[in-house]
Formats: sequence, C-alpha cells, structure tokens
Amino acid sequence: MKHRIDRDEKGVLDDIGIENVDMFRFESLSDNEIWIRLIFNDDRKDLVIDLSSNKKINITDYEE
Repeated sequence: MKHRIDRDEKGVLDDIGIENVDMFRFESLSDNEIWIRLIFNDDRKDLVIDLSSNKKINITDYEE
C-alpha cells in the first residue's frame, strides 16, 4: 500500500494513510486554512491536501 485515501458516502476525505513520505510540508495559511504537501522521491506525484473551515482551525501537535 503506497496510498490509502478513503472518502465517506458524501465524498469527503475520511481516512488517509501514506507510506514512505520523503518530506512532509505543512503551512498554516490563515486561521481557517492549512496547506499540506507530501513529497516522494520515487515514481509517485506529490500529494497536496488543502484544509479549510468556516471557523478557526485549532492546531496541536504531540509525539507518541
């Protein structure tokens, strides 16, 4: 499995699993918009995900 991108019954992204990412880019463009780019050094094209909301997106991070 290189990519697993599941959508719900309305076509909305629901679950994403990506293997062997060479670089993960994350940029908070505003309080309600986030840009993500996954870069691969093999034959796969980069994957870009744009997140947006009508409300402020709260961002947290942690290590497990």
